[in-house]
Amino acid sequence: MPLFATLVSGAINGLISFYSLVLGYQQAIAWARRTFIVLLMVAFFAAVKVCVGSLLGMVASSAIPSGFAMGLGMFIPSNAGPVLACLGSVWLACVTYRLKLDGLKW
Repeated sequence: MPLFATLVSGAINGLISFYSLVLGYQQAIAWARRTFIVLLMVAFFAAVKVCVGSLLGMVASSAIPSGFAMGLGMFIPSNAGPVLACLGSVWLACVTYRLKLDGLKW
């Protein structure tokens, strides 16, 4: 009987340690997914800000003829950077939500 009790307790301890290891890996993968999504959002927001900032800088510089710069300034107002960054981040949030629902399952 002590041999059977040792076998059962060893099997239960083995299952518990295996299950806790699997849950630990699942939590690690879930946190890695969340971190990836947050870093993706930050990178996209920064990229939009840099692109729009460089475009506005190009318009403000004297390298472009003034007529073209004035025409381009009609299509790109002074607040285009924050507005486009906001729109881009909302779009990325929607894409991230769809990824969460469809593929990532976190």
